[in-house]
Amino acid sequence: MGEVIGQQPDLIFILLGTNDARTQGPDPTKTLVHHEETMRNITELRQRLSRETKARCIWITPPAVDEQQVAGHWGLARFGVGFRNQNLARVAGIVRDFDGQAIDAFSHLGTPPRCEFLMGDGLHLTMAGQKQLALEVIKGWSILA
Repeated sequence: MGEVIGQQPDLIFILLGTNDARTQGPDPTKTLVHHEETMRNITELRQRLSRETKARCIWITPPAVDEQQVAGHWGLARFGVGFRNQNLARVAGIVRDFDGQAIDAFSHLGTPPRCEFLMGDGLHLTMAGQKQLALEVIKGWSILA
């Protein structure tokens, strides 16, 4: 973050929170980061950016995942990595509801996103998914402007 602040940008796009919603293990009972901590972290980040830059910040909610693909992916399953859209929705809500100035990738890309938008792990966006996200950001940015 120091590098971003050091550049004194006019505009910052921020998409975060996916890994906060991650679960670990075969029968998880909690996310890696509790949603209240996610809220505190986002609040701190917002305050720091507003104190240390004059940049306009455009917040982007984390997109949903394909839960079945994540659960069945050899690399993710091997290490007990999981994602539930209900947890991602909670993080998306925190980002979206903070001040109403967010681009809602969670809603716009679908729950789950279309299969051509996701790589085989059900988590990461393909080039088509990245293009769709970029389009949603441009459309959302034009509305927020």
